[in-house]
Formats: sequence, C-alpha cells, structure tokens
Amino acid sequence: LQQQRDAAEEASKWRIEQYSDLAVEVSKVSDMIAEEAKAREQDVHELCSSLIRVRDEVTAEPAARRAAAVALREEVASAVKRLEQSEAAAMQRDASLHASLEAMRRDTAAEASKQSAALERLRQDLDRE
Repeated sequence: LQQQRDAAEEASKWRIEQYSDLAVEVSKVSDMIAEEAKAREQDVHELCSSLIRVRDEVTAEPAARRAAAVALREEVASAVKRLEQSEAAAMQRDASLHASLEAMRRDTAAEASKQSAALERLRQDLDRE
C-alpha cells in the first residue's frame, strides 16, 4: 500500500513537473506569439505610413505638374505678348524710317533738280558769253 502511495505520489510529482514544464513552454510560446504580433503590428504601421506617404506623393505630383504647366503657359503668354509689343514698336519705327527716307528722297530729288536746272542755266550763260 505504501508502495502504491509512493508510486502515486511519484506519478503525481511527475505530472506536476510535466504540467509545470508545459506551462513554462506555453508561456514562452505565448510570449513569442505576443512579440511576433507586436512586430507584425509595427510592420503594418510602417506599411500604412509608407502607403499614406506614397498616396500623398501620388496625389501631389499631378497638382504640381498642373501648377508647373499653368506657370509655363503664363510665362509663354507673357513672352508672346512682349514679342508682339516689340514687333509693333519695330513696325512703327520701320514706318517712321520709311516715311523719313521717302521725304529725304523727295528732298534729294528736288535739290538735284534745282542743281541740274542751275547747272543748265550756268552752261547756257557760259555758252552765250
């Protein structure tokens, strides 16, 4: 009877040790799972942050392109306007120069005609003498 009790007690101690070891292992596994869950949660958080950053960049890029295109259009329009104004001013200068040249031609022709007439009179006067 004592042997049975001793055997039962030994079996009980062995089971307690096994349960204790199992509890320790379960605790370790539970800790590892918690750490893994925490690491995955951190990874998910980092991925979410990256996705948000990429989304913001993707949505900001077209807006930046549109703004750049608008600025470029405005710059081109301004350059075209300056060119048109410059062309108009050059045309006015050309017209003024053309009018001045025409007046100078008329004056030169009139002067040449006067000098030719005066020269002709001088020749006639010389021929008479």
